[in-house]
Amino acid sequence: MERTSQKTDLYQLITDLMIEKLEAGQVPWRKPWSNYGLPKNFYTGREYRGINAFLLHSLPDTPPYYLTFRQARLLGGHIRKGARAVPVVYWNRSYREAESGRKLTEEQARQHPADAVIVHPYLKAYWVFPVTATEGIAWQEAQPQPASAPVLAPLQAAEAIVSGMPCPPLVQHEAPQAYYQPARDLVNLPAPALFSRPEEYYSTLFHELIHSTGHRKRLHRVELDELSSGTAAMKRESYSKEELTAELGAAFLCGVAGLTPATVDNSAAYLAGWLRALRNDRKFLVEAAGKAQKAADYIRGLTPPAEAGAPAEGTTERATAAKAEDKVPYVRLATNQQKADVLLLLSHRQITAEEKRDWVAGINRLPYERAQQLIRNLKALIRQRNGER
Repeated sequence: MERTSQKTDLYQLITDLMIEKLEAGQVPWRKPWSNYGLPKNFYTGREYRGINAFLLHSLPDTPPYYLTFRQARLLGGHIRKGARAVPVVYWNRSYREAESGRKLTEEQARQHPADAVIVHPYLKAYWVFPVTATEGIAWQEAQPQPASAPVLAPLQAAEAIVSGMPCPPLVQHEAPQAYYQPARDLVNLPAPALFSRPEEYYSTLFHELIHSTGHRKRLHRVELDELSSGTAAMKRESYSKEELTAELGAAFLCGVAGLTPATVDNSAAYLAGWLRALRNDRKFLVEAAGKAQKAADYIRGLTPPAEAGAPAEGTTERATAAKAEDKVPYVRLATNQQKADVLLLLSHRQITAEEKRDWVAGINRLPYERAQQLIRNLKALIRQRNGER
């Protein structure tokens, strides 16, 4: 459900939300992830990515599951009146002919040579609600539970991420400082015994490995080049962007591994530094989060080969579009029998034409467990409207 107008500055909206947290002494990217892991869409089970993960993670809702207005209806429920929605942003693109300036559809743009089309990426938003703000959905019973016995313990999972990184830099433990040296493609860390907790060692290692993904032979982030060859002003700006990319990327990896991030630095100087950067550039946070997600994906081996070694797009990197939010590409889908049962129930005279349209629209993408729940909800709704108990 789109609720933003063309006049809404989504960059500023997101930045203001994060500034509000920082001014309250909270560092959203250093907040420990819950036992449920990264925020997820309740309907699809997919994790939110990029800046959306931090926007939702900064909220107090537990468990961290969200869904759209339409998804709540597809599950037989609705959003409670007065519930507050949260924006989820994604990248869209517009196309124009370079010579004439004529607007093009995406299909028309594909039929033109690449140098004959001007591509303009821009942010759009749709809105989600916490699952705790729904009625008519038995989310307390149906919500995915945190694993009581994870496949890997957090430290094992962290080591698996490190050892599985493609084309890794050299990692050594010679100096008592943590740093990444692009010229030698080398990460140095203090000896593990010098860290107060093993979690802090891996959190720091993740931070430096994120830096290393900016190397020319990996994702080739421009910030690393500017740090070594740019002007003093460029170096200051690039350092801030690269440092936030590493902070956010390390937080992503900690969330995947189930680790608590390194000790939170919420000193006045630390907070003031980020507040100054966010206020000076409203795109600063969104761009850094996109690059951090791409870097974390690279370390986990999720980056397509064509992207490795190419310059990171930053602001042109597309996130999941709103219409794709209802797609379920990897979970177990409803069986044909379940679909038949749903369609039979939807044909009942107590179901309105509008309700039938909404529920039929998503039936082919309905997960198995949600189909079972929808069948129960429809039966209960029909009984209620018939005046039965």
